[in-house]
Parts: sequence; structure tokens; C-alpha cells
Amino acid sequence: MRQLKRGEIAEIIYEGSTTPQKGNRTILPTSVPQTIIRAIELTELSQQERNEMQHLYAEYAEYYENFTANAYNFETWVEHSTGKTISPKWRAFKLSKIVG
Repeated sequence: MRQLKRGEIAEIIYEGSTTPQKGNRTILPTSVPQTIIRAIELTELSQQERNEMQHLYAEYAEYYENFTANAYNFETWVEHSTGKTISPKWRAFKLSKIVG
């Protein structure tokens, strides 16, 4: 399967979910799923250190959630930075249906 990269325009051939018809699409991936889990290795830590790491990460996750809640979405960012109002066609594509 070809490698899609977030933020890079890609030409794909997509097989519809309800019909076997294939169509050429030009997309700008905004999220590309990973097959590898990113994680913090805790194996060599004591149980107390593991618990502390879990607590610290929970605090960080809450901070990050609050930070992103106040961030611009793509449309408002474009309007803020360029003065243009846009209405992109957001779509979801199943990776298993990208055939070329």
C-alpha cells in the first residue's frame, strides 16, 4: 500500500463502500492512521514510578485537551490568517478502499 503523508496532496484511486466503482480522487490528508502504537516504556520502572508516570501523563493529557480546545480549527485559522472564508469538503476514506 502506498504511504500517505499528512499535509501532502495525493492522487488516489478509491473504491466506493456501497458500489464497486472506482474513482480518482485528489486529497489532502489531515490525519493518517499509524500501525505502530506510540507509548512510554515503563518496563524497567518500579510500580510507584509507573503510577507517578501515569499520573503525570494524565495531567499532561488534561493540559493538552484544554490547550487544543481553544485552538483554531482549519477554517477559522484560514479566516484569521488570510481574511478568506473557505468551506472545504471534509471526507473520510477507508484505507482498505484505496486501491491505487
